[in-house]
Amino acid sequence: METKTSKYVGVRWDKRAYSGHGAWRASIGVNGHDIHIGYFLSEEIAHESYLIAKDIVKKWREGGCKEEFWDMRNEIGNAIEYLSNENFLRLHELQPERELTPYGQASVDRARKRRAQA
Repeated sequence: METKTSKYVGVRWDKRAYSGHGAWRASIGVNGHDIHIGYFLSEEIAHESYLIAKDIVKKWREGGCKEEFWDMRNEIGNAIEYLSNENFLRLHELQPERELTPYGQASVDRARKRRAQA
């Protein structure tokens, strides 16, 4: 079996993601916690998500950690929502036969709406 490694920090291949089809996993370490950012079809999108999270963590640390840790985690999720929605849409386009979870369907719908407005 092929082992994939990433050229980017914070990104690794997870062969178990997407029901065994595999995906690029982005995560970042903060205060001893591994924060899962998301699974992505593209290594580059996973890296872009990592960089967004890294900027948020940097601002959080520079602010003297005034905000709660979990608020910072939620901010990361909100910041990468666009990338996540596009990722779900691309996955659905590649595998239309796969049934989407309600969360996945909502992401696909948001991405389609954004594309229609562009």
